[in-house]
Amino acid sequence: APPSGWLTPATTIFTYNLMFNKTAPCNGVSYRPGNCCNQTLSGVSMAMTDTGKAAVAFVNTFDFNGNKLPDWDWNNATYGVRFAFKTPVFSDSLTDGQFIRVELGIDQAFWTDTSAFPCPTSNYLAGSGACDFWLHGLQTTPGKPRELLTNQGRELPGCCPEGSIFYNQMLPTTVKLAPADSPYTLEFASQTMNNGISTLAFNIDHTEVYTNSPCAHMSIEYIQLFIETNLDDAVNQVILDGFNAAYTIGKADAYTYVNISTSGYRSVENKVLSLEMLGNFGVRDLCTTPYKGGKACAYKLAGSANPSAQDMLCCPNSHIIGTAAAKR
Repeated sequence: APPSGWLTPATTIFTYNLMFNKTAPCNGVSYRPGNCCNQTLSGVSMAMTDTGKAAVAFVNTFDFNGNKLPDWDWNNATYGVRFAFKTPVFSDSLTDGQFIRVELGIDQAFWTDTSAFPCPTSNYLAGSGACDFWLHGLQTTPGKPRELLTNQGRELPGCCPEGSIFYNQMLPTTVKLAPADSPYTLEFASQTMNNGISTLAFNIDHTEVYTNSPCAHMSIEYIQLFIETNLDDAVNQVILDGFNAAYTIGKADAYTYVNISTSGYRSVENKVLSLEMLGNFGVRDLCTTPYKGGKACAYKLAGSANPSAQDMLCCPNSHIIGTAAAKR
């Protein structure tokens, strides 16, 4: 799916969706035995320049609910970077509309442009600004997507479909990231402290978007709220609209975030998201990322675009002010 790009204070992060398109026509190749139409997915390679791959700060992979996948690895290769799943993904691992998300962070000292990627000229679309990629996997037995296809016990040649990704944000298939193009924003609402437990409440505000943005009617699959690193162990539970929400604590570069699963949230009513923390903490303690002379919590709302464009990922991101810049 088309990538999106966003910035943390130290890292430029590119986000990709890996999904299985069950309706796409697939034709077997004629130059060797076998068929890759239901191949496994064991890894992805992306073309990068030498200086670009040297500036990669991290690669993270997440399941559809925003939980970090434990069994994967990444490394530099002669052509760029490659990340591999230690446990392969099968064509029946994902249902329609689900995806595996990959985040690749690049040191901002080297790269800050979210509308382009540090890659060599594409082999397929030279001059277009596109970058090449490869998907790695193995053939499977027809009708049995979890059974590797073999020839008298020997595995048949692997599958490495290739393609190109556009990064230019002005292309019609690219989702803009400005909050104004999304119906949802996250705002600080209140804080209470009672018997050593702090509750910080945030409003998920909904506003009608009267633009052609494909994110005008987006869902929210998960929310990432960046918080003070030293408070990661203090988060006790997350409550969305009165119900406990699944969450994990993640790291991106030197920053810590709470990854909150919202499972296709599409409410047009304003709802409350609360963080319950062990200890006496306020928004000034939680939101400490330098921002416009003050301190803030960066956040990202991630989900599917309009029903007619579900292969796109919407990632509006902004900041919640913890302390404003001092007035002179």
